[in-house]
Amino acid sequence: MDAGDEELVSLFQGATEWLTLLILLALTLQLWAWAADRGLRPADRGGRSGWLLVLLSFGLVVVMRLLHAEWTMALVLCGSLLVAGLLSRMVHDLRLGVPAMLLAGLLGLGHVLSAIVLALLGTLVLLLSRPGR
Repeated sequence: MDAGDEELVSLFQGATEWLTLLILLALTLQLWAWAADRGLRPADRGGRSGWLLVLLSFGLVVVMRLLHAEWTMALVLCGSLLVAGLLSRMVHDLRLGVPAMLLAGLLGLGHVLSAIVLALLGTLVLLLSRPGR
């Protein structure tokens, strides 16, 4: 294998990792949106998880993966949680903004097992909570 082949292999592996993180994030947010809308009348249901939330969350994953300083990552995560909390009160499509940013932060830090546990527990909480809220 020459140097050109090694570069192509590393490029493919990096793209596969980013695509896997995007799919995992999008599927989890779709599942959470379905669980949150369960029990509502069709007129009251929102759309499934909007692409805005998926793109903002994936942007946080990308930023967290590119940073290496612990304090910088903590400040970025804190800022994204504050912005998501403020936007979720104003925009109906971002009602799951804070848990989505927590999930994206865990994925960005590389804590995939913790992100899976958060996804499962978040789904259980939404399924066991009262419908309509």
